[in-house]
Amino acid sequence: MSRTNRDGGLTGPNGDESFDVAADPADLLRSAFEMSLVGMAVLDSNGRLRAVNHELAALLDDPASELMTVSSADMTHPDDAAARDRELVARIRTSSMADLLPANGASDPTGRRSGHG
Repeated sequence: MSRTNRDGGLTGPNGDESFDVAADPADLLRSAFEMSLVGMAVLDSNGRLRAVNHELAALLDDPASELMTVSSADMTHPDDAAARDRELVARIRTSSMADLLPANGASDPTGRRSGHG
């Protein structure tokens, strides 16, 4: 559990790690990613691994550089992938076109702005 030290920074669970609360959020996220005891990965929109932390590489027993050449689909068990695909198809079938289009007047697939004829 984190707590505040006398300087106003956050300390780690053992009181030995100090975090500057005013630090850049991206730096805090990067530090949490790198120091996590949980295996973590950052994926791009195509499911390709863009970053992996040490714990994930150790868990999968592969160097991080090698993991960067695979996608999440490469690491997904075929039964899990089939279930995910069935769920996605079911969501698409039960959704209206409005549910599938971006909100706030974004362009629809034809390139027209929503709400404009």
